[in-house]
Amino acid sequence: MWTTLLQADATVRVWLTAWHRPWLDALMAALSGIGRGGLVWLAVGVLLTLRRRLRLAALWQLVLALVLAFVVSDGILKPLVNRPRPFAAHPMTVRIVGSIPGGGSFPSGHAAAAFAAAFVLAQYWPGSGLIFWPLAALIAGSRIYVGAHYPLDVLVGALLGCAIGWLVVGRSAPVLRGRMPTDEGGSPAG
Repeated sequence: MWTTLLQADATVRVWLTAWHRPWLDALMAALSGIGRGGLVWLAVGVLLTLRRRLRLAALWQLVLALVLAFVVSDGILKPLVNRPRPFAAHPMTVRIVGSIPGGGSFPSGHAAAAFAAAFVLAQYWPGSGLIFWPLAALIAGSRIYVGAHYPLDVLVGALLGCAIGWLVVGRSAPVLRGRMPTDEGGSPAG
């Protein structure tokens, strides 16, 4: 069964990467780049916090989710599984777009960070899921297109990110959700 799953994973990767066009290469490389290290998510969180759309406690949960996504995906699972990246396993057939990443392929750290961040932000900023979930999916999917990951790497990374987001948010989301109330002095409460 495992062999069949890996063969299907490779087949889906070939199909998904067969659509290279210069404009799409540039877009996917850009999406992959902004997802590196979860920095786009941190920037969004800081901006929302400065604009008083996100409480400081929620920003810290976002940071914690990003750190946990990195530690679990890149620090624990990638070295443990040590799956070769597509360009290393199939050097003659995989086209690399952008920089060549190091380390193992499974799971996708970009996907884990993107989905952990989207989960946290969607819990605290109502309506933002319409922005953040598609952005997370685009960043994660770009990793297949640029030749850095297999679809299974991205799928497991996304599931891992959602689990980490859920773990970090826990039951605090309803308390901190939405616009921040102000006290009588006009400063954020809490």
